[in-house]
Amino acid sequence: MSKVKVHDILRTLADERGLNMKDLSKAVGIPHSTLSTYFASKKATYQAEHLIALAEFFGVTTDFLLTGKHSGTKALNSLKTENLFSGWVRLKIERAIPDGEEGGPK
Repeated sequence: MSKVKVHDILRTLADERGLNMKDLSKAVGIPHSTLSTYFASKKATYQAEHLIALAEFFGVTTDFLLTGKHSGTKALNSLKTENLFSGWVRLKIERAIPDGEEGGPK
């Protein structure tokens, strides 16, 4: 079983998008010299902030960058949560501030 390397995954993701290291460096805010070491596999450790920035930029998880395998996290992150608690919050506010008081419902 061959081991997937972070630099191979990064190179594939960048190549798929037609990005060179200079453009990627600007896009994610990681110094070009640091990205060069990541791409050349000269780095044994990676800064967490850099992996997070790269994962967010490429639309993958940090698990994918490290292992080449997708985890279930992405599915959880895609759940619609907008306005999920708006009714509950409105009810709590209405109960906390009775009608007629400043800031309360009218």
